[in-house]
Amino acid sequence: NKAISVINLFITFSFYIFGLSLITNQSWTVYDVFSLLLVPYGSLVLIISYCYGRKNLIDDNKLLSLLIITFFVLAILFHRGMAMSRNLIFEDVSLVASVYYILCIVPIVLAIIPGKWKLLPFLVLALVLLVSGKRAGMIAFVLSVLVYWNGGNSKEKKWINFIFLCIIVLVVVYALPYIDSMYELKTIDRINSLEKDGGSGRNVRWLACINAIANSNFVELVFGHGMGAAWRDFEGEIHNDFLSVFYEYGIFAFILYVVFYVKLFWIWLKMRREKYRHEKEFLMTWIYSMTLAMFSFFIIEPTYITASMFCFGMFMADWMQSKNTVQC
Repeated sequence: NKAISVINLFITFSFYIFGLSLITNQSWTVYDVFSLLLVPYGSLVLIISYCYGRKNLIDDNKLLSLLIITFFVLAILFHRGMAMSRNLIFEDVSLVASVYYILCIVPIVLAIIPGKWKLLPFLVLALVLLVSGKRAGMIAFVLSVLVYWNGGNSKEKKWINFIFLCIIVLVVVYALPYIDSMYELKTIDRINSLEKDGGSGRNVRWLACINAIANSNFVELVFGHGMGAAWRDFEGEIHNDFLSVFYEYGIFAFILYVVFYVKLFWIWLKMRREKYRHEKEFLMTWIYSMTLAMFSFFIIEPTYITASMFCFGMFMADWMQSKNTVQC
C-alpha cells in the first residue's frame, strides 16, 4: 500500500526529529516546549485526514460546503486585512504570509467544486497572490496553472484548457498594475529585482547555511545543531526547509525528508497511470508543498502544512477507495 508507506515514512521522519530534539534540547522555556510539541503536527494532520477520507467520500456534501466556505472566507478576510494594513506604517508579515493557507487549500476545493465553477478558485487565488506580493506563491501558482492546462486527451478538452489559461493570464496581466498601485506593494519591482536581491536575501542565507553544514563536525553532520539552531545562528529563517532540516537535525532527517517528497511524486505517477480522477489536484498539492519547502518554511514552522497534509491525506484516501482496498 503506497499511501500507508508514505504516511509511515513521514511519521518516522516526524518522530525521529521529535526524539532527537527531546534528547539534545538544552532550553525548556514555554516556547521551547510548545515548539517541540508542534514537531509531529504535520504527520498527525496527515494521519487524521487519511483515516477520515477512508470513511468519507471526498465529494461528501458537508465537506464540500465547509471547504468552499472556508476558502472564500479566508480570501475575503485576507483582502480585508490587506486593505486595513495600508494605513499602517509597518508591514504585517504574518498577514501577508497567510495567503499560503489559501494557496494550499485550493487543490481540494478544485477537486470538489462543480466543473463550471473551477475557474473561480484560480481567479480568486491569482488576485490574493497579487495583493500579497509573495513571489514564491506566484511561482507555485504559475506551475499549477500549467499542470491544469496540460490535462485532457481530447482536442476539445485541450482547447477548453487553453482558453481557461488565457483568461487567467489576462486577469493577472491587467489586474497586476492596478493592484500593485492600489496597495503600494511594489510587486513588479520585487519581481524585477529577483536577480539582484536573490529573493530578499535568501541566496545569502542559503550559502551561509551550506557553508555552516560543510564546516560542521561529524556529530553535527549526523545529528544536526539542534531544534531552532537555524533561527538562532542565522538570526532568522533560512527560507528553505531542506537546508533547515539538514542543519538542525542532521543528514538522516534530511534524507527522510527528501525521500518523503520523492515517494509522494512516485504516488502521483501511479495515480496518473491509473487515471485517478484527482491526480492533477494531487500534483498541485505536491507543487505547492515543494515550492514552500524550497523558498519559505513548511515543516520547520508548521503552519501552512495543515492544508497541504489535509489534501495529501484526503487524495490518497480517495485514491485507495477507488482501488477498493482495505479501509483504515
